[in-house]
Amino acid sequence: MSGLPRADSAPGGTLASFGIAAEYLREIDPDVRCPYPDVNLVPSVSAVAIRDILTDADLYTDVSKLPTADGELDRFMLSSANTEHGAMTKEIANWFFEQIQ
Repeated sequence: MSGLPRADSAPGGTLASFGIAAEYLREIDPDVRCPYPDVNLVPSVSAVAIRDILTDADLYTDVSKLPTADGELDRFMLSSANTEHGAMTKEIANWFFEQIQ
């Protein structure tokens, strides 16, 4: 074991990394299967710059319940569900527009 927290399955944004690789591999072998196309790209605690992430438990910290001082951002909003990295959902857009009004 590397001593690093296991980020796979931690709450956060997803990216179809394995799915993208599988598409290229299908050009060589059309029978390539990819049962799990998505991976967790950036855990939420990392995306919003919450303190050090040293343990597996740190990856599952409910950042909505932490004081602002535990992170480096003044304000942030997380989707209520894991979403594709960089996705602009209605939920995020509404929050964003509320912040700039």
